[in-house]
Amino acid sequence: MVLIRKICPHDTPQVKQLIRDILDNEFASEHQAYGGPDLDDPARYYGGQKDVFLVAEKDGVIIGTVAIKEDAPDTALLRRIFLNKAFRGKGYGAKLLQKALTFCFEQQYQNVTFRGTDTMQAALQLCLKEGFKETDVAEMNAFKMHVLTKRLQHPAIKT
Repeated sequence: MVLIRKICPHDTPQVKQLIRDILDNEFASEHQAYGGPDLDDPARYYGGQKDVFLVAEKDGVIIGTVAIKEDAPDTALLRRIFLNKAFRGKGYGAKLLQKALTFCFEQQYQNVTFRGTDTMQAALQLCLKEGFKETDVAEMNAFKMHVLTKRLQHPAIKT
């Protein structure tokens, strides 16, 4: 069974290793776009009231991550969607994303934005399946950055 929960400070070494291994092995050309200080202490970096860093844990091992960071008062930034290759295609990525979107809903965000490169097809497709729409494509040096946005539907808000 896989448990999806908030990160604890003692998870940091496993989280860093998981994400760095995936970046180094699968996204080497985009690595500079996805580094950052958040990996040094994810529990603190994503410790704001409207932020969260979630991990998927199986048998004591961190197998996946997803994070939400406030981008604007009504907009969340979806970040750090990573899943160990051995666990892909089993629905764990979708469960992580759904848990992150539930958090966004609870925080009363109206929009959720994800930025991913061409090589991040699994994450892009996962977001598209969950109702995200492509809203922009930016040309970077060696790759394209796709911006996907999902508008959250709150029962009290009529659009």
